[in-house]
Amino acid sequence: MAQFLAATDIHIGTADGIKILASRDVYYVDRYIKSQAKQLAKDLLSVTSFLRAMFDLPDTLTIRIAKTKGRTNCGVYSNGYKTAIIDPRGGRKDTLETVAHELVHAEQYHTGRLVHDVSIDKHNNVRFINEWEGKPINSKGRTYNSYRNLPHEIEAFARQEKLGSKIAKAIKWNASFTKKK
Repeated sequence: MAQFLAATDIHIGTADGIKILASRDVYYVDRYIKSQAKQLAKDLLSVTSFLRAMFDLPDTLTIRIAKTKGRTNCGVYSNGYKTAIIDPRGGRKDTLETVAHELVHAEQYHTGRLVHDVSIDKHNNVRFINEWEGKPINSKGRTYNSYRNLPHEIEAFARQEKLGSKIAKAIKWNASFTKKK
């Protein structure tokens, strides 16, 4: 399970209801990735209004830049915390695609197309609800192939490359606009 927030996180800034945090480890300690983490935090903070325009996101959202447990797991989104964790150890293109991928999940939850919930009845019986567009999701996604075949993952993977490129262009545009001032 990913750690979605830590007391030692560095608050980079908040704009348009999107809070950008970085773990202490990626921002100060790990000398191999701290420059990428700092640049990613700065870039994401500069394009929050663009992210809002591109995705249907919850009113408040946190993007936390931190290492994820698995080397192949570059990001994760928690609807309960309204937080996306992005691992900055990949290349710039892959990292921005991961941002896009996780924000697609944020949009899926926010619009109600994806539901993962728990209901407890009056007899304390627990029922897990996993639905995509109102239909039950039966697969648990335990293997890589079954994970990739989950309907919400199919959509996120299909959209991530194009959206990641758009985020990169917005960052470049914003950087060139800021330099002209």
